[in-house]
Amino acid sequence: MKATVLKLAVLGAMLVCTFVDAAPKKETMPSGGGWSRQYDKPSAYSWNYDLKALPDGGFVTVGYLAESAASGCWKLSARRIDAQGKLVWDKTFAGECQNAMAGSSGHAVAHTSDGGFIIAGTRNSSDLAAKRHTWEELWVLKLSGSGQLQWDKRFGQQWASSAMNGHGYGVSEAIGGGYLVGGTGHPDNGDAWLFKLDPAGNKLWERTLPGYHSTEEYQRMVPLIQLADGTIVVTHPVWKTSTITRITMLRSDGTVIRTMQFGGRETQAFDLLATLDGGFVVAGMTRPFLNNSNATFAGFLVAFDKEGRWLWDREYPADQETGFSSVRQTADNGLIVSGRAGNDLLLLKTDARGTPRWAKTLGGGKGFQKGNAAVQASDGGIAVTGARQQGKNILAWLVKLDKDGRAAGIPGLREIMLAGDPLLISDIWPKKQGCQGSPSDVRSIRIYGNPDLQFTLQRPYQLDRITTLLAWPTSGSIDFRIMQAETKQVLQSGMLAKRSCTDQTWCEGSAVLNQRLEPGSYVVRYDDSAAICLVDDSGFATRLAGTPLDPLERP
Repeated sequence: MKATVLKLAVLGAMLVCTFVDAAPKKETMPSGGGWSRQYDKPSAYSWNYDLKALPDGGFVTVGYLAESAASGCWKLSARRIDAQGKLVWDKTFAGECQNAMAGSSGHAVAHTSDGGFIIAGTRNSSDLAAKRHTWEELWVLKLSGSGQLQWDKRFGQQWASSAMNGHGYGVSEAIGGGYLVGGTGHPDNGDAWLFKLDPAGNKLWERTLPGYHSTEEYQRMVPLIQLADGTIVVTHPVWKTSTITRITMLRSDGTVIRTMQFGGRETQAFDLLATLDGGFVVAGMTRPFLNNSNATFAGFLVAFDKEGRWLWDREYPADQETGFSSVRQTADNGLIVSGRAGNDLLLLKTDARGTPRWAKTLGGGKGFQKGNAAVQASDGGIAVTGARQQGKNILAWLVKLDKDGRAAGIPGLREIMLAGDPLLISDIWPKKQGCQGSPSDVRSIRIYGNPDLQFTLQRPYQLDRITTLLAWPTSGSIDFRIMQAETKQVLQSGMLAKRSCTDQTWCEGSAVLNQRLEPGSYVVRYDDSAAICLVDDSGFATRLAGTPLDPLERP
């Protein structure tokens, strides 16, 4: 993520087409159907953001390339690669770069029906006479199948009285012709900006959606897709008490149909997938559901039907921070997900409902590796692209594995475990049986202000019941409070009723609830005298049961 933020500070440039002279480093695998490729000189600094599989078995990638990390002047990079990983063509597009800390980048690419490609990204512009440098514009380029520039369009108002930066993050060929583009920057930095272009790149309509005005690239991604029925779906970050993701569904003319939100605590969507059944899947990263301790981030998947109704969701915590950058469908209707686990590139294969089939990492903890996009190739194998650390530099990377994520000879490839826990609160209960420590030990832990439970709701819930294990006091009653995590506002309070006892010390207490909660972070506190069952070093044995509600936003 740090490399991504560093890159954002050096985006931009202006229309020059050139070939990169460096030949790919060949690391062909002896068996297992895999290979690993890097196409840039060791002294370069580069990153791949998007990857698409082509009908001929090859691939197209887009990203950025600089001669070195110190040189700045990033160029938008586009490459076509055959099924064996060999370059078919290699193009860069750039411009003035009057300021060394400037450049251009491609964030999204789509294969078009005429055999060419449409790219959305960022382009730097400069106006020396006005003493303005590094103004960023949303940039759309149309290439032929051989990589020749057919046209390009820039969108923004850099030379108006108030400068407006633009960044393109999503692009697709529209049903019936033309192109759909998603990005940020108009009319204000950070707002989601959608428009439709005709086949020549002329704007047909545009829409803006209020968003989170962040300078960090990972907090302003705007992936965009079109469903089989013509509905456009876009996600973008918004800010309330914490970063959340808003999903907007629009008709093909740009009219808003439905808006939804999910994520209650630092939640960001990075990719969208239109599924074969007509619905869609969102991938990204969020704080885990249960976070009594210093919870790190976890990758998530959430699925909706074509009407925007919530179907299922899962989060994928690990012993290291995980985050998902892309999600694509496989031939068996499953999903292939890429991202990172700690500093390693992460690949996850799931079934159609997000249940993990296998998970692999590349890198072995040596340096930084990240997978920004993964696809299933025409031969059934899996390709993933992103970047990895090479000495002090970061270089774009493309790896091909077999359908099970295997490739003999690729160093640092290992299998990991990801549970894929549902985010439904009725399914959450401490997996470790038994209570740790004596009641006095637990009370001493709670003295320091730790809540008895801290949880994050990704969508609205009607809470039905709260249940916990605790040492029952001689008074015979225990009060509880459910509060907002940030403001500590009490939303509901009550008294637990004693139920069954597992042993002479720990008994179960519960209470019926009737409380609707919106997406957000919440805490539960009991009487200070109550000793709550500690199932591990940081988790209390408290369970919430509830009914998930439609995530439709209220006016």
